[in-house]
Amino acid sequence: MAFFEITDRQELLATYGDDVAKLDALVDGLDNELLHFRPAIDGAWTIAEHIGHLASTEVNGYLRFQKAILNPGATIDNGGGDMQASAAILGYEAASTTATLQLIRFLRKLTYEHACRIKDQDWSKYHIQQPNHSTMKVASLGMILSFHTQHFALHLDFIRRNIQARRGIQ
Repeated sequence: MAFFEITDRQELLATYGDDVAKLDALVDGLDNELLHFRPAIDGAWTIAEHIGHLASTEVNGYLRFQKAILNPGATIDNGGGDMQASAAILGYEAASTTATLQLIRFLRKLTYEHACRIKDQDWSKYHIQQPNHSTMKVASLGMILSFHTQHFALHLDFIRRNIQARRGIQ
């Protein structure tokens, strides 16, 4: 998926701020069987694994955002790697979905509140460099939030797919 910067700051903040509510609406009331259902699609993850991955990327998003403000122009490396292997090594499938969702909610809320406090004239001066990242070599605050919003949406689609696949089997 090609990621792009959402340049309308208010639209970006509104979308970024609403992402977790969309996730909560999707997973609210899902039983353990559905959270751990793996569709018969090569490389498919369970919903629990998608949630675990979202938590990992939320941590990275929080760190990217903080680093861009604290050390504008700094070079960082916090992403990439083999996602299939890391999902198994980090134990996304075995992690507490409740605790993982709480982490996502908390970090997204902190980052969103920080983003809302950045003055318009300061919005473009903060950025980081990520020479090893596949799509964001130089990332402004807007690009960081845009990437994480679009990445979040991609995984929401995967979660919807899993729910539909499981309910289609019954």
